[in-house]
Amino acid sequence: MIRNTKLSTEKLYDQDYQLWLETTLQQLRHGKYSQVDWENLLEDSPSLKPYLREILEKSYKDAVKIAYKKNRTSF
Repeated sequence: MIRNTKLSTEKLYDQDYQLWLETTLQQLRHGKYSQVDWENLLEDSPSLKPYLREILEKSYKDAVKIAYKKNRTSF
């Protein structure tokens, strides 16, 4: 399912850029990072690279906190 979504998003990039952009923004806002068309996003939006680094760092820290909490409660 995720792979199909990614493929359709990549096609959307070539067919309707505005809709692709809106879809990509929604995926990022909702944390659906595995569905994002990263290749096209990074190639045509180099100004987003700092934002992606920032969100990756925050997401990683959040994931570590969640994993730590789950690990503590599982014992």
